[in-house]
Amino acid sequence: MRCTAPRRTDSLTAGGRPGPAGPHKRRVGGGRVDDFSFLELIWTLLIAFGLVMFLVVLFNVVVDLFRDHELSGWWKAAWIILLLFLPLLGTLIYLIARGGGMAERGHRAYRAQVDALRAEMGAGLSPAEQIARAKELLDAGAVTQDEFERLKGRALAGA
Repeated sequence: MRCTAPRRTDSLTAGGRPGPAGPHKRRVGGGRVDDFSFLELIWTLLIAFGLVMFLVVLFNVVVDLFRDHELSGWWKAAWIILLLFLPLLGTLIYLIARGGGMAERGHRAYRAQVDALRAEMGAGLSPAEQIARAKELLDAGAVTQDEFERLKGRALAGA
């Protein structure tokens, strides 16, 4: 006796070739669209959200690792190797061991950026120098007369 797999005839045409699966059933990846329940959709979204959140935390750990100037290059290399081979465990260990200083290092980096921007924008200049720079911008046509007056007032108010 010969044993054969049962043959599905609901999606085959008369010639034995695959045909439409039915008027309201569309095939996707071997299963039907309605085989994917609402709870499976919610679970998939939660998994995707968790993966994105983990990647954000991992990225912040790597940024903090290279932002810290007190840590030697060998320790940074060791942390990176740990994060590459055991990402979840390495991230948790880093957050427990060095997580307290992450906010402080981030704040220091932010302050350094703000100070550099202010120095570049002329916040360290005297009011006379700021007005002279604003006058140069007015003469070059980069600012209007109203903007020049606003810059002049701001320079005098900061004095």
